[in-house]
Formats: sequence, structure tokens, C-alpha cells
Amino acid sequence: MRFRLKRATSAKPRRSLYQELQLCRWRIAALVGEDIDARLVVDAEGRILYANKSGRQFLDRVRCSLNDTFFPYPLLDGEVAYLGDEGEERVAEMRVAPAHWEDAPVTVVVLHDITARKERETMLRLFNRVFEQAQEGMVLTDAEARIISVNHAFTVTTGYTYAEVFGQNPRLLQSGRHARDFYVDMWDNLLRHGHWAGEIWNKRRSGEIYPEWLDIGVIRDESGKTSHYVAVFRDITQDIQMREEVHLASRLQQDMLRPDFRHDQFYTQGLFYPKEFISGDYYDYRWFAEEERLSGCLIDVMGHGITAGLMVSALRVLFRQVADKPWTLQEKMNWFNRETVRILPEDMFAAVLLFEYDAERGLLRYASAGIPSFLLLKGLSCEECRVSGLFLGIMPSEKYEVHEIRLNSGEGVLFWTDGFAERMADLAGTYSEPEEILGRLRSMAAQGELEDDATAFLLRRS
Repeated sequence: MRFRLKRATSAKPRRSLYQELQLCRWRIAALVGEDIDARLVVDAEGRILYANKSGRQFLDRVRCSLNDTFFPYPLLDGEVAYLGDEGEERVAEMRVAPAHWEDAPVTVVVLHDITARKERETMLRLFNRVFEQAQEGMVLTDAEARIISVNHAFTVTTGYTYAEVFGQNPRLLQSGRHARDFYVDMWDNLLRHGHWAGEIWNKRRSGEIYPEWLDIGVIRDESGKTSHYVAVFRDITQDIQMREEVHLASRLQQDMLRPDFRHDQFYTQGLFYPKEFISGDYYDYRWFAEEERLSGCLIDVMGHGITAGLMVSALRVLFRQVADKPWTLQEKMNWFNRETVRILPEDMFAAVLLFEYDAERGLLRYASAGIPSFLLLKGLSCEECRVSGLFLGIMPSEKYEVHEIRLNSGEGVLFWTDGFAERMADLAGTYSEPEEILGRLRSMAAQGELEDDATAFLLRRS
């Protein structure tokens, strides 16, 4: 059987030179192309007259056969969808060309599987969309560190347009704040590990210097050779301002702590360890010399950080107000609770322990709202004392019980928040002397054993 192609006349407009070349390429593929492409011949009525090996495989997938079935797609250039051997969706690029088969007009169909290419194109479109819509600035360079692409966030942050930086080295953003050794170390780590990340100061087009978090990665080709570098960065000006404000707030909170107090008849020691910069725990006291009375409190606000620190400051103000009032301790605690209900957010609560110590009589009165236990130090032994009371800020009408302990010479109490209490369940059976106990608490904080803010207050009679 003889297969002959010749130009077919058509009333269609004359093709461009590019289209003619493409047509010739597909006609050649129809005759001598590799078997990877499916090649078919379809007569004027749409019946399939011929198929190469790949063509027959294609027909099997679309459930067609030679001679007795019609080609299932319109005979037009374009893309067709079909199912692969395992039922997966695949796409083929179809090209058609008019020809003659034994002097009868036919259409030559060449099908080239482009599934992998379509997947790459889809991923490329997705990447381009992510690249452009990312909130972080992104820079792509070639292996010689020449900029070949930037996204919109880059322009917003730096002020440079794509046209202004294309082909440039990213060093045009350098601020001048870093010594040469900084960049040497950066590139050394980047080349050795394929990645570098850290804070850096750069310069906008306007000349303004700003801090950013920069993350640079190496892209390698199939042979392992560096082909591109990609950098992702974000302006951290507000982060640094927030960090500085948090450090300032931390210093202020530390400065508000009362120093250890020593009297002829007793002494106090306080421990204060924030989990982060700002603590949700606190202690405070006031000494009324004329009455020989020490009024104090231990505070533990749910959570830690800025919000908890602000609530601690508010509760400290309430304690300062109520400590002066000529009320019983129970009245003070009840007032404290009602005021706390007013100022705490609905989703927060606070644990508070109020106490008053009569130095002359050695009498300690206390009332707890959510501080569940403390240590009672008696000579060479200590025991954990349990105490109940609803958290502050939950029930405005809650009434709190007042308890009394008379301390003899050498005896004392150690009040603590749960940051210490949760880690010291066996303390009562292990340590006896206050100095040993405080030393263990300090060691826990220094070694990073604490999982929460932790505060303790020791009161011991001389």
C-alpha cells in the first residue's frame, strides 16, 4: 500500500511562514517521526485507515479501532484529553494536515503527549501567582547573582521597580552598616550549606535604611551545579520596635519589684522569673511601721506576655489601694475581687493571695483566690499546706475565707505561683532550710526547667 502526501488546496487564508514551517514539521513527523508520537490517517468520512504503534495504543485508550470506527475528535489543531494506562488524565497536542491516500483525500493526524509539559506549565503559573502575590519581597538571580526577577512586594518595600534592578547585583541594596566580614560569612554559609537566614540592614531607593529578615537559598540543576539564587525578605521595622518596647516594659516591671525586706523580727525574700520578657506573675508588699504590719500579695494572671503584664500592673494598683484601707482582710479580699471583675477581660482570670503579718505577735493572716498551696517552714522541716478559693474576676459576690498561722522564731512561709509549684511537688520531703529551697528554685530557673512564669515570696520570723 502506497502512502503519498501532496499539497491540498484550500479556501482558507494563506498561512504565515511560521505556520507553514510548523505544518511541514508535522507532515514530516507523520512520515518519519519517532514512534513516541501517535500517527493516524483518517478518511473524508472520519474513518481511521492507518495507525502506527503509538497510534494503535492511543486508539485502545479511547476505545477505537481501525476501519470500523470513526475518529472521536474534531479534525482540528488543538489539545485532546484521554485516559492513560492507569486511568490517569492525560493531554495530547493534536496537529492535522490534509493529504492524499491512494488518490483519495485524507487527513493526517499526529498526536504528541504533552501531559508533563502541561503539568510544568500549571506549576509555573502557580509559582508565578505565588511569587507575585506573596507578602514578602522575593528576588531571583542567576548563578552570577544578577537579578532576573522580582515581585510586587519587592517594589513596595525597596522602592525599586523591576526595570531598575534587572541585571543588577543585589548589593545595590546594601546599607553600609555591615562590615565586609558580615557578607563574607553570609556567602561562606550560603555556598557551604545552600542556605542563609538572618537579620540584615538594607537601604531603600529613597536612601532610608531599614531592618529586614532575609532568607537566601541556592537552586541547583540536575548536575548539582548552582543555577539560581532566590531570596525572600520582609521588613521587620515594626517587629524591632515591638521588641524594644517589650524590653522596656520588662525593665519597668523588674524595676517595680520590691527589694528584700529585713526587720528586727522577720525578713522577706522574693523570686521573680518571667518565662518571656513580661511576666504574668508578681509579688508586692507594703510595710506600715506604726502598726508593725506587713501587707502583701502574690499575683498570677492567666497567660504571659504583654496582655498578662498589663493585667498584673492593674492588679498591683488595686493592691496598693486596698492595702491602706482600715478593713479586715476578708473585706479587702472581697473588694479586690469585685474590682477585678470590672477590669479583667471576660476570657481571663487571676489567682491572688493576700496576706497581712503582725510582726510583734508573729501572726500571719491570709486569704487565697486560686493560689492552691504554699510551704509552711517549721524548724528543720517543711510541709505543703493546701488552701482553697475561687479565682478572682469570676464571681463578683464570692466571699473568701481568712486563715491564721502563728509563726514562732525561725518559722516561716513560702508563697509561690504554679510556675514553681508544678515542678516542686516533692519539695516538702526533700528540703528543709529556706536557703536550700530558694537555691533549688533559682537553679530551676537558671537551667531552663520552668515552663511558665514563676514567682515566690518568703516570709520568715527571726
